[in-house]
Order: sequence, then structure tokens, then C-alpha cells
Amino acid sequence: MAAFFIAVLATYLSGDYESLVVQLWNLAPSFFAAVCGVLTIRIYGLNNPHAKAIAFMSLGVFFWFLGDFIWVIFEVFLNKNPFPSVADLFYLLAYPLLLIGLIQELKSNRLSWTPARVALGAVPSIILAILVLYFGIIKAYAPEETMANNVIAMAYGVGDLVLIIFGVAILMVAIGYHKGRLFFP
Repeated sequence: MAAFFIAVLATYLSGDYESLVVQLWNLAPSFFAAVCGVLTIRIYGLNNPHAKAIAFMSLGVFFWFLGDFIWVIFEVFLNKNPFPSVADLFYLLAYPLLLIGLIQELKSNRLSWTPARVALGAVPSIILAILVLYFGIIKAYAPEETMANNVIAMAYGVGDLVLIIFGVAILMVAIGYHKGRLFFP
């Protein structure tokens, strides 16, 4: 895993973001995450609540891989601007799947939500929500673009906003799990 990270980092530091090598490296993390999710589900078995959560999240990540794959085909091989395209359909369909997985994971953990824990989760959620609201929704609007293009662009920000809130809640679960031992890695 460390070797993979170093190779990806070296590729990105080269500065050639349009090259086929960089585009292919861009496909690897989501594909790898989806495959690891499937392998994890096989270990847990589908009757396990964690496996159900991982199944939804893995499917969401796989949809991101499909979006990236289609994006590379449009951009590198067809030399076309891939926005908007069918790639956006896969990217945007990933959000509800990831959200269902995060909700399923939160339901399967019986963590007590004390006022201190809520406050600890609320602070980063609010900061990140403000950033995503500004950059992902408000700044995504381009008056010169069509309404459809603006809706698609802003939908990414809305999806990110929802995932951030639930992602911070999952982080709170990780911090609380066995006195934070899961959180340290």
C-alpha cells in the first residue's frame, strides 16, 4: 500500500495531469476500494450489519470508478469535454449509495450521543459545511452555463455536504469505538 501511495504521489508531483498515466492512476484508488469492499463483505457475510453498510459504500465507490472510467474515455480517447456526460450520472448516483451505507453503519453502532460528542462532531461539520456550501454550491453556479449544467455542478456540492455531515458522524463512531483505538490508525 505504501508503494502504491508513493507511486501515485510521484505521478502527481510530475505536474503532467493530462497524461494517460496520471489518468489511469486516478482510476486505481476507487477500483481498489471497491474490490477491498467486496472482499470484506465476503469475510463478514451479507447478514452482518457492517457488511450491508460496506456493500452500499463499495457500490457507491464502484460507481465513482465507473464515472472516472467514462471520464477518461471521453477526455483522453475521444478528446471531448466530459461535462456534462453519462459519467456525471454515475458520479451522482454514488452519493445516495454512500449515504445509505453511512446511515446503515451509524445504525449498527449503538454509540451514545452525549452533548460533548455532538459538539465535537458539530464543529468540523459546520466548518466543512460552510466551505462546501460556498465552493461546492454557490461558486459552482455559472450564469453563462445552461440550467442543466448548473444543476449538475451544484448537485455535487449538495452530495458532498450530506456526506460530510454523515462522514463526521462516522468519525465520531470511530473515536468512540473501544476508547478510540479504531481512530488512531
